[in-house]
This record gives sequence, C-alpha cells and structure tokens, in this order.
Amino acid sequence: MTMLPLDFHPLHFCGQIRPDLGEDNWCYGFAGDSAMIGIFDGCGGSGARTHAAYKSKSEAYMASRLASGAFYECFQKGIFENGNPEEAARWAEAYIAQRIRDNVPPKEAGAISIKGMRTLPTTMAAVLIRAGAQDEILVTPVWAGDSRVYLLDGSGLSQLSMDDSNQPDPMEGQYDDGLLTNLFCADNPVKLNCRTYRIKPPFMVLAATDGCYGYVSTPMELEGMILHTMLETSSVAQWEENLQNLIASFAGDDHTLCLMSFGYSSFENIQRMFSARYTHLREKYLEKVWTTPWEDRDTRRSLWRDYRKNYMKYLEGDG
Repeated sequence: MTMLPLDFHPLHFCGQIRPDLGEDNWCYGFAGDSAMIGIFDGCGGSGARTHAAYKSKSEAYMASRLASGAFYECFQKGIFENGNPEEAARWAEAYIAQRIRDNVPPKEAGAISIKGMRTLPTTMAAVLIRAGAQDEILVTPVWAGDSRVYLLDGSGLSQLSMDDSNQPDPMEGQYDDGLLTNLFCADNPVKLNCRTYRIKPPFMVLAATDGCYGYVSTPMELEGMILHTMLETSSVAQWEENLQNLIASFAGDDHTLCLMSFGYSSFENIQRMFSARYTHLREKYLEKVWTTPWEDRDTRRSLWRDYRKNYMKYLEGDG
C-alpha cells in the first residue's frame, strides 16, 4: 500500500468569539493511504435560535457539530477509499443531510417564525487526500457554502473550492458579502460540490471558515499571514498558535482552519522552501496593500488581477 508523505500532524485551530458558544467545528482523519480534513461553519444569523433540547445552544452550534460528526463517520466507513469521488460525495451528502434532519429540535411553545431563519444551517469545506500512481496525490475538495479549500505550494495560494454565493469573486467578496445559495440545513436540499485534482508533492492543503479570510481586504493577505507566521516560528506547534493569534486579533467571527502538509519531510525544509515566496509576496503585493487606504478598491483590484492568475488556476482550468 502506498502511504501518503505526511510531514506532520494536522495544524488546526477553532477560535471562538464567545467562549463555549462557538459555531464552527472541524474534524480530520487517517485511514491507510487516505486522509481528510473538514471544517464546518454553523450559520449564526439564520441559525440563531436556541433550544432547551440543545442546552440553550444555537441551531448553528448544533448544525456544525452534527455535520462534522456525520462526515467523520463517512470517512471512517471508507466510502472515499475506492470508486468514483462524485458517487462518494453524493453518499456523504445524503448521510449528512439525514443526520441533520434526524436532529431537528421539537417545536417549543410560543416559538415565533422569523423570515430568513433556517433549521440547523451550516457550511462545509473538506478535502480528501489519497495516494495515487506515479508519485501523484489525489486531492478532492468537497464543499457546500462559502467555507473554502486551498492548496499552498511554492507558487503561492490557490483556491480549490468555489463559493456557493451570488458574489463568488474572491476579491469582490472582501467588500460585499454575497448571499449563500447552498448549505446544509433541514429546510432545503443541498448539493455537496466535488472536484478531484492529481497533484505531485510537495504541497499543503487547508480548509478555512470565512472568519479566517473575511476580515482582510484582499485574498493574498491570507497567504501572507500563513507564510509570515510559518517563517517567524521554530516549530509547527508555535506556527499553529501564532497563526491563530494573528487571525484572532482582527476576526469578527469564529475562525477555524485545518492544514496538512505533504512531501516536504521537515518543518525546516518547509521554511527554507517558502522563504523566497514570502519575500516575493510581500514586496510585490502586501507592502502595497498595507499602505493603501481601505476605500481605495481600484489599487487593490489592480494587484488582485495579477495575483489571481495563480490563485484561480485550478478553478479556471489552468492547474
């Protein structure tokens, strides 16, 4: 059996704005020549109702945990190990949706119906990683909503999932939030999106809720935060802590990230291989972003037009 060249245990954190009430959740797993990470963002606006049956936790809080547990069970059952990833995604889609429907809270006396509310709403972004032939790794993002899956290698950060939103452009979404057009909930059907890429290591894959990327002014700033904290630390554990602290310093929402690394063999190699990339990113993009007023969208759009060539290459067919 071919084994995955996993460099370290997954880097992960789940930051909460309100202690013990965080509406994000995550999971990861390993099974033979396969691995997965998944993150889930309970939708706190449309899922804000609380229930005695949930010990006064919100429906968003419960939804992310129900979906996370169901997806982890799917992975442990081995549904992604063989066969068509699209078929496996459909199976997982039905399994998670059923778990959510099975846990709809009983209607409470005096409850008021509010327009725009959903029953147990959550997004999902996960990535399945399997050893392939000829040193390739099969990378399969699966998602519903606007939490995201990314790939990070020497050429920079690339998005592997497309937001289910009426504002799918990653740059414009930093200024104008779109409305979600797809997510898990008990009210409406969901479509679990799925793509598979064949990629040669070394690379990293990560999944992140919008609390990690939604409070900066450009998509390239997420890459900058990941690389800056990586290069300024001496261990993966310290990198994880510093990245979470940096995101927490400005995030206005719960923020969850999970990352796996393949083929670099050591943290020192990772730092060595990304040092030049961070210098390039900082000098070509970030220093200009940092000195540009927030309201100056035109300058940021100009920088984005150049950066997006690599960032969107998988979604636009060039990866």
